[in-house]
Formats: sequence, structure tokens, C-alpha cells
Amino acid sequence: MRDDEGMRTRARLLAAAFVALCLLLVGCGTIGGDRDRATEPARAASPVPMPAPLSSGAASPGPTASRPGAQDVGARPYELVVPPTYDAAVPAPLVMVLHGYGSTGAEVDAVLGLRAEAAERGALYVLPEGTADSGDRQFWNATQACCNFSGSDVDDSAYLADVLRDVAATYSVDPAHVVVAGHSNGGFMAYRLACEHADLVTHAVSVAGAMTSDTGACAPSRPVSVLQVHGTRDSTIRYEGGSNGPFPYPSALASVEAWARLDGCSTQAERPDRALDLDMLPGADTSVTAFPRCDDGADVELWSIDGAGHVPRFGTDFPGALLDHVLDGT
Repeated sequence: MRDDEGMRTRARLLAAAFVALCLLLVGCGTIGGDRDRATEPARAASPVPMPAPLSSGAASPGPTASRPGAQDVGARPYELVVPPTYDAAVPAPLVMVLHGYGSTGAEVDAVLGLRAEAAERGALYVLPEGTADSGDRQFWNATQACCNFSGSDVDDSAYLADVLRDVAATYSVDPAHVVVAGHSNGGFMAYRLACEHADLVTHAVSVAGAMTSDTGACAPSRPVSVLQVHGTRDSTIRYEGGSNGPFPYPSALASVEAWARLDGCSTQAERPDRALDLDMLPGADTSVTAFPRCDDGADVELWSIDGAGHVPRFGTDFPGALLDHVLDGT
């Protein structure tokens, strides 16, 4: 057997061993003591240029204005929440939230707590669902490192793009404010969606996720604003980077550095003097690392929560701080 064949065989065996380990643990989130299941509760820059309008390409009819709630695209479900102040004459921001591995839309909704804040700001709010793997755990096919451990050929990037188009087929969506935020596996997926559908997505938020290690495979058609939120003591998707089985993922800082290069930002990071208190843990201060002067007014930042784990105990200030940043650029 040639050396390269031997290496591939060893990689497959390591991957199989890792899948077996995951099936013994709760949603892979118990690795290192943290849980992936979400059960715990810009600067003033020029506006991001308007991407191409969202056009309907979905396999099923879009939701009707009189019947928000449970919807589906291609027989896959998502929940749509329409704000009480919605006015078809005024394009609304859209916020899509993606769950982690082994989790659900309802669980990540509870952890991030963005629903009420999104309604307050007049944003359409979308909660899609992944598909089940061989261990009956919902996942997104985001990168090799996370979390398609069963080798499914599901195209979640296409599905989520269709969800965005499906909502815009019936509702008036502001194409300058289409935000995809995800926790853990959902954070990996938010980055993939931004890489492959930058014409639809203006902001990607990864909470305890990571960028693909193969950054050369990411070729967004336009700059996408990026926010990485990560606990420094995350032992599931490690702040300093790591691997799932044989598949590596970059650190929180390397993830945003990759986007800084993709977005044409300054390679010299800055530390804005901005106070953030996102976690209920005593003394869990949050530091900001920003990459300024990105192309087309895009924004790239890392919010590092000192001492927080994989599922930070977000305080009441978190939803407002996050939506201030992605919707208002502050």
C-alpha cells in the first residue's frame, strides 16, 4: 500500500472511532466537560452594499403573511416569526438562527435569547432544523470537523439558501441586513453559508463555532460582515483551535483572521475601547478584537468571553449587544 493510501486508511479509521465515541456521549458536547446541546438558558462605516434581491427558488410555496409559524422548504421544516410591527412597505431585517449538533431550533432559541429582541427591532426571525444522523442527532453538514459524522450527502447550504429565498418570496426583506447566527455546529454552518451564498447573507455570527480549516475553499462573491463570539474556556470547540477526530478546525482568532483576509480588511488587529458584559458569570469580561477598514464597509470582530465555556450563560445584555452590532453597526 502506498504511503498516501495508508494515511487515508488511518484517517478513515480515526474518523470511525470518533463517530463511535460521539454516539456514546451526549451530542458530542460532553467531550471535555462542555455540552453542545443548547439547553442553558461597526464601527460607523458606510452601509454594506445591497446584494442581489432574494428571489424565490424554493421547492415549496412560501409562507403567507396571515400564517407565520411552521413552514417548510422541500419537506424540511423551519419556524418563521413575523414581528407585530411588520409593514410590507418597509423592508425588514431578517435574522436566521442555527442550532448546534444534537440540538434543535427551540434549544438554540432559548440559549441565544434573540427572539424578543428581534421582534422589538422589527426583524423577521427564522429557526430552521437540521437533519438526523445515524445516531438520531440533528446536525448541519458544515465542514469535515463539524458535524457530518455519518457521511450524509445532505446539502444544508442549498437548503438554508432556499429558506432565505422562501421568506423573501412573501415578506419584504431588507437585503442589506440578512443575518445568519449559529451556535457550535450552527456557527460552522453560518460560515459555510456566508462562503457559498454571500449574495444572500450580509452578516455571519458564529457562537462557539469555527471557520473551515480549508479557507481556500471559501470564495464569497462579496464581503460578508463576521462576528465570532467564543468562551476562552470552551473545551468542546476549543477557543485555541483543535480537531474532531482527524479533522482540524482553526482557533477563534484564526477564524476571524481568515475572514479579514477574505473581506480585504487591515491585517493589523485593533482592540476597541468598548465595554461588553455578555455572560452572567462573575468577572466574565468580554474583550473585542476588530479588523478595521474592510472592503465595502464590512465588519470583522471577535468577542472573547473570559472564562466562559461552550454554552455561555448569556445575560440580558447579550441579545441587544449582538443585534446592535449586526443591525446598527455599533
